[in-house]
Amino acid sequence: MPRPVENPVVTALKASGLYKGGDGAGKHDITCPWVHEHTDAVDSGTAYFEPEEPYPLGGFKCLHGHCAKRHIGTLLDHLGITHGEA
Repeated sequence: MPRPVENPVVTALKASGLYKGGDGAGKHDITCPWVHEHTDAVDSGTAYFEPEEPYPLGGFKCLHGHCAKRHIGTLLDHLGITHGEA
């Protein structure tokens, strides 16, 4: 399957207003979809990582304790993106 022009996860993050920006190397700063659960709703410390060899679905990391068990699959489910699309 050919790679899309823009990563569908990035497209969905932009469409949902969660996208902040990328570093050009596959890391994207985002607003956590669960920011309302963060202490004082702090909007920092969350990133999406594009797929690469050892991580075919990409990655998701939020540094807030409420999100400790949320990973890339949780983000994809929230955005309505299948593993195949990711």
